[in-house]
Amino acid sequence: DGSLLQVAYDDQGNTKQKNTKVFHAENEYLHNNPYYSNSAGRLVWPTYEGKIFQAKLSDSGAEFLKPIEIFSDKEKKEKWAPGGWQPVAMHKERNEIYLLADKRAKWTHKTASRYVVVADATTGKRLRRIDMKHNIDSIAVTQDKNPTLIAASLEHKSVYTFDALNGKPLASMDEMGKAPQMIVTMDK
Repeated sequence: DGSLLQVAYDDQGNTKQKNTKVFHAENEYLHNNPYYSNSAGRLVWPTYEGKIFQAKLSDSGAEFLKPIEIFSDKEKKEKWAPGGWQPVAMHKERNEIYLLADKRAKWTHKTASRYVVVADATTGKRLRRIDMKHNIDSIAVTQDKNPTLIAASLEHKSVYTFDALNGKPLASMDEMGKAPQMIVTMDK
């Protein structure tokens, strides 16, 4: 229905369930792997078209932030959209959203992408676009002062690392098994 479900437990293990307000329209399809930071209580959730919904989650509920659009009208006409298995990451201190994207046909949101678009999480202002030169399925970003963008490719069975601030390739590791799909980084 476009809402989140908040579940609380009492001392006996009984649950109390409460829906948040509806935060997206029925026709705004969300990727099923959002970014979530447990330490910051921050949820970042892209639609198939690149609109980003965000919420601050706490024991008292969800505070929804103003949605942002990652792509310009021109880029939308050129069919730029997010895609991949793990298409979104965030650097909390820099307040930057990283979105895996490419030009793509409708309903190809699980297909790998070659680019990462970086935007300010508050304004949606484009900060940079990184060409990873490979088809990438999943991304994550480290939370240190000089962050590293980590990218996994099913096609190449490889993991690539990039300087998240300038896009410079740093290293790669191949032979990552049949299907390296999810990347987990430390949240603190």
